[in-house]
Amino acid sequence: MVDVFGESFFDSVMPVVNEGLAQMMMPGQEIAGCLQVEAAAGHSPGQVAFRVRSRGEEAIFCGDILHSPLQIVRPDVNSGYCIRPDLARSTRLALLNQAADSGALILPVHFGEPYCGYVRRQGTGFRFEPATW
Repeated sequence: MVDVFGESFFDSVMPVVNEGLAQMMMPGQEIAGCLQVEAAAGHSPGQVAFRVRSRGEEAIFCGDILHSPLQIVRPDVNSGYCIRPDLARSTRLALLNQAADSGALILPVHFGEPYCGYVRRQGTGFRFEPATW
């Protein structure tokens, strides 16, 4: 794996991994029989999302794919930290389509209250429906 600076990600950034003290998670890997690691390219090197499935329900920990609820209505809007803007947009749109199709609860890192909710289709776009507890 090579980072954006052309240096080996594992050698220069992850000495703990090199010493065998931690294990890197890779996209496609499943953890504990219910947590799927998914690539989420565009924002920062190595960005991933996590999909958890249990008892017929699904949730997506979407990391930096979404920084604001605005990006649900306007998935073309990036944060200032997306190092690959076009890839970030396509990753975001894919997440929104998957969440809307599956009915998965989304758990964005950067949203304020209500912190999580659902992506619903609205016309040709999307809207956010806050989760109720």
